[in-house]
Amino acid sequence: MGATHDPNAAIVVTDFLPKQGVYGTEVLINGENFTTDTAAISVKLNGIPLKVIGANGTQIMAIIPKRAGSGPIEVAIGG
Repeated sequence: MGATHDPNAAIVVTDFLPKQGVYGTEVLINGENFTTDTAAISVKLNGIPLKVIGANGTQIMAIIPKRAGSGPIEVAIGG
C-alpha cells in the first residue's frame, strides 16, 4: 500500500525541478501530503493540466504539455 493523502492536512510543495522546460519536459515536484494514486493527483502549470506519470507520496512526476507557458504550479489531490 502506498502513501495516503490526509484531506485534513495541507498539501505542501517544497520544490520542483527543473525550474524551466519545454513541451515534453518531465518535472519532479517534491512536497508533503501527496499520494501514490496518480489518478487522484491533479497538477496544473499556469492553469493547464499536466499528465501525471508517477508519484511516491513525497514526489510527483508530471510532463509539461504544449503551450503551457510559465506560471504557478498547482497540486490537488482527490475531488
